[in-house]
Amino acid sequence: MFSKKKKIKWFKLFSSLEEAEEAVALDSAIKVMVDIDELCLVRTKNSFYAIKNKCPHQAFPLHNGLCTKDDEIICPYHRYKFDLKTGNSNSVNCLGKLQKYELKLNEKGLFIGIEKEMWCLF
Repeated sequence: MFSKKKKIKWFKLFSSLEEAEEAVALDSAIKVMVDIDELCLVRTKNSFYAIKNKCPHQAFPLHNGLCTKDDEIICPYHRYKFDLKTGNSNSVNCLGKLQKYELKLNEKGLFIGIEKEMWCLF
């Protein structure tokens, strides 16, 4: 019998921290395609963050948004602010939350974990 199971699949974004830092300027964001998912990779002085490249308000892309010194990204269309650590917004009238993805850095590079549905045989 087959069933669907969700599992995190890891994708390599960069071969090293230095390569990632060259690709993403400090306090900025870029669009990255991973498998079939369009994501936003953000670099702040504190960390890298990976989020879905859609504002939860009206699904506009976030990769052109402004990054603040407080680890926030601001949607370039309606100016909603989102905390990159929690995904929450402190903006009035914004009820959505960012979809975040786990990042791992090791000697082999910077990796992103994306939950995928897999078929399993039991």
